[in-house]
Amino acid sequence: MHADLFAAAQFDSSVWVGSLKIPALVIWGSSDEITPRELPEELAEKLPQGRLHIINGAGHVVMIDARDAFNRAVADFIEQHSAVVDI
Repeated sequence: MHADLFAAAQFDSSVWVGSLKIPALVIWGSSDEITPRELPEELAEKLPQGRLHIINGAGHVVMIDARDAFNRAVADFIEQHSAVVDI
């Protein structure tokens, strides 16, 4: 576990994250006691097509803490960014 936490702390995507050319959704739980709010805010700002979605009351494991709100946010994001293909 220590090695995982150390590796996560050393990870830095700031060099390449701005080159992503796809829509990206950053989800953060307002009760997250592990990841400070500034980090997902910075990530969403650095992503050219990034969007930050905050789920009130959810903690660090937002997809479990608030599964319905998480799923709704992801589904809405996908729907907004899906290309309509006429076959």
